[in-house]
Amino acid sequence: MEVNLNDFLDWQREKSSRLVRIEIGDAGDPKKLKIWCYDFKLGIGQRVWDVSDIDLEAEKEKVERERYEVLKRKFEGGGSDAQR
Repeated sequence: MEVNLNDFLDWQREKSSRLVRIEIGDAGDPKKLKIWCYDFKLGIGQRVWDVSDIDLEAEKEKVERERYEVLKRKFEGGGSDAQR
């Protein structure tokens, strides 16, 4: 799989709040590639394979929805303790 790392550099440079971390290789696989994109203002990151995969707003929405559902179950759902 061919990855253009310059695309990630361009993405990062668009906003000062962005970070891209790239790891190449590990002990078991010298060709392994990990790319992590993060935005400090959004407070969210995402592991991607291509710059076109980056959608931190959607990732933040997903994480917030998951947190909401956990809290909703805790305080509203299923237990008689929540109603006392």
